[in-house]
Amino acid sequence: VVDAYKAVQKALGKSVKSNVSATTSLKNMTAKPTRARVISSASLSATKLVYNGKTRKPSVTVRYSDRIIAESIVSNVKNVALKYSSGPKKVGTYQVEVNGRNVFNGTIIKTYRIIPRSVNILSSVGTKHGFRIRWKQRTVQVDGYQIGYSTKADMEGADVVTVRKNTTDAKTIDGLKAKKYYYTRVRTYKKTGGKTYFSNWSDVVKIKTK
Repeated sequence: VVDAYKAVQKALGKSVKSNVSATTSLKNMTAKPTRARVISSASLSATKLVYNGKTRKPSVTVRYSDRIIAESIVSNVKNVALKYSSGPKKVGTYQVEVNGRNVFNGTIIKTYRIIPRSVNILSSVGTKHGFRIRWKQRTVQVDGYQIGYSTKADMEGADVVTVRKNTTDAKTIDGLKAKKYYYTRVRTYKKTGGKTYFSNWSDVVKIKTK
């Protein structure tokens, strides 16, 4: 093998100093390629973002083994390429495709949601065997509202009433026990792509019925 290597080098007009150097050079020529490093994990800065009318993209941190190779990125860097779903502005579910590149390879897909904006309860008053609340109306990327109420402050076992018009900004809940304290809260919802997305709940308000 070494003699064949010498013959090739001589034909190319290159000198061969010794059998040792020829053998070393031959080994270098036939060395196995470096094994690709497969990215092991990717995490998002948030898996739930609130609609604000603008493009929403969580940042991505990528690891190879226990080592971070890209931290808090939203665009391509040396060792990682990102591909976000198009148009991540409206309420819905979106994807981030994370691809290793250069000395890294492998693909990881992560998902995140954009949810509707929440509302606050503006006023509350006890009524006969019930209560009435009013909240800040939202019509953009909102289909309606849900009102939760319970006799427990932690909202355990709460009943939920759905208001299906986004232009509604008040609701009376009746049929409750008289002169008793109830706790209530409100959230918005949006239906799209066969799924229902809910906002975060408002702060809980305490009300006494009449």
